[in-house]
Amino acid sequence: MNIKEQIKEYIASQPEPKRNDMEALHKLILKVSPKCKLWFLDGKDDKGKVVSNPNIGYGLQTLKYADGKTKAFYQIGLSANTRGISVYIIGIEDKTYLTKTYGKKIGEASVTGYCIKFKTLKDINSDVLKEAIQYGLKKKITVSLKGMNKEINTYNNKQTTEDQTICNLLAKTIDSELTEAESKIWHAHPVWFLDGNPIVGYSKQKLGWRLMFWSGADFEEDNLNVRGEKFKDASIFYTTVEQIKTKDLKRWLKKSRNIQWDYKNIVKRKGKLERLK
Repeated sequence: MNIKEQIKEYIASQPEPKRNDMEALHKLILKVSPKCKLWFLDGKDDKGKVVSNPNIGYGLQTLKYADGKTKAFYQIGLSANTRGISVYIIGIEDKTYLTKTYGKKIGEASVTGYCIKFKTLKDINSDVLKEAIQYGLKKKITVSLKGMNKEINTYNNKQTTEDQTICNLLAKTIDSELTEAESKIWHAHPVWFLDGNPIVGYSKQKLGWRLMFWSGADFEEDNLNVRGEKFKDASIFYTTVEQIKTKDLKRWLKKSRNIQWDYKNIVKRKGKLERLK
């Protein structure tokens, strides 16, 4: 069962009038952000034990925890509870924002640091709730990843929320594998170098995020299937963070250290490449 089917089944399992309210809210959120990423959490832990109410999630952001770890998560949550419905606005740093901005005008609802809880839709001002949802989907979480080049960190944080998640995962993985590499913004996008030789980088293009290995044509990797016509580069495109297989990425990064063509001296050689390793 895919996520859309899980959401449909979850909403259909609710008693009336909660079912109609949940359906209306689901449609409202999708109207605000038609192309947002959908999530469904069934409320069970790894052992199958129910530990929370199921949640429908909308959107994508990168959350940062106190220990420096990061996690991809949704921006808006929707859940049924015994007393009504909860709408979660995830990732707000100012825990007084929701209460100060919407608390007095939303109607009969309990508003906390990240949750708006109410019995039925008729008890609240739907336009105000829509405004809060729009804020939750448009807000941007700025992430500072320990050890990341400051220029690259700034570059990543300038992207949309979903693109930022892709960039951070790529940068974090590259940094963890090519620990000896120098990284910087080169020709307007992030690139990693070994002894001055460009090795790997990523950039936004029409097809998505292009992860390029300068010597990737010799890696013998089927998924690096976008090949340069003139040199030895090979690339893969990503449009969602789920498409990034870190196991594959780490293998390619290991190969990038051991298989290198000399781009550093290509100008001296008048455009001719020579194999370094």
